Amino acid sequence: MGFLHQSSGVMCISIGSLICDHFLSSLEKLFWLGGYYTRSEVKESNLGATKTHFWKRLIYLLKDSTPAADRPMNWMNFSADAPWKQKGFMDMREWFNHCRGRGKTPCLLFRPRDEGGLGMHIFAVFEDGLHNMELGSAQKILGNVMWLLVYGGRMGIRPPKVALRQLWLEIAQGYRKRGTKNQFNEIELDSFTDPKAPNNTFPELHGKAANVRHLAPVLVEIFEGCATDSDYDGHVRELLRHLCSYYHVLDHKGPDGAPVQYLPDYYIRELRIAIDGLQKHYNWLSVQNPQPKNARLRGMQPKLHHGWHVGFQAVFQNPRAAWCYSNEDLVGRIATIVKAAASGIPAAQRMPHIMPRYLQGQSLRVQSGWGRKPANIRD
Repeated sequence: MGFLHQSSGVMCISIGSLICDHFLSSLEKLFWLGGYYTRSEVKESNLGATKTHFWKRLIYLLKDSTPAADRPMNWMNFSADAPWKQKGFMDMREWFNHCRGRGKTPCLLFRPRDEGGLGMHIFAVFEDGLHNMELGSAQKILGNVMWLLVYGGRMGIRPPKVALRQLWLEIAQGYRKRGTKNQFNEIELDSFTDPKAPNNTFPELHGKAANVRHLAPVLVEIFEGCATDSDYDGHVRELLRHLCSYYHVLDHKGPDGAPVQYLPDYYIRELRIAIDGLQKHYNWLSVQNPQPKNARLRGMQPKLHHGWHVGFQAVFQNPRAAWCYSNEDLVGRIATIVKAAASGIPAAQRMPHIMPRYLQGQSLRVQSGWGRKPANIRD
């Protein structure tokens, strides 16, 4: 949210030019499109949607055959000299004028006061690292690693259920070695893939954010002992290393043993190096990988791009100060309360039934904290 990106125009070409003298041969185009079609999580019950994606991809190719990651202003271009990284606006007036010049109306929160807004700076809004990483890119990365270990033959054990059983024993041992408090109670095949079609789906590890986060260093050690010497596994190792480095920086503590509000310059640099490396290797594994049959990572996602902004905003405060773990806990507590107190009530009517009671309980809790009853609260 810190930067506003300018997008480049789209080059349109004729179908005749595309077929006769563009970058790819007709056979290559059909192979590329067919590969997309077969890897679109095809299901019999959703074949119509899959065809829709196929034609959207065809229209995309007709518009511009330049790979998205190679377009200078595309958000998937994570090269060190990507022009979009230099297109930020530190001055709010400059940003506002740019928006107005493009016919866009900024939110009242960020509109200058002399323009009828509240004049809030865009850097007052921070990226939520929790949903960018633990409930975003990290789920895909760790799901990919588990798929390689269980289905990719890295552990040298067949069938997958037996491999997973051995993997779980090693994970439990890693938990004990590290004294990990936030642990998965169990991991099944459907925790990270579709057991009925493991080769047609993209792995994604499902679980609570804290459990996903603390599994990363455990899987690093396990994968290091099972990885091959291939380029693919080399990129996976580097990807995991940068992911752990990212979490290592966020866990930096001050003299009092508590996480710091503001990171030292050294740690800010380390955080940005970790994020840049993570994006670089994720990009290779999901886009540039020369072995499509082993490309288990889902294509580039916006959350991965927003991870770059997490590193950029680290100069203002530690990114962990803006993550939403407390909000996730609140949602979980409310769900538990509703389940216990609204049993037998239709789902659509549960919240109107329970929220007045929840707010009343919070009010009583605040009152007890004050030690006295506010004057405007009646018996």
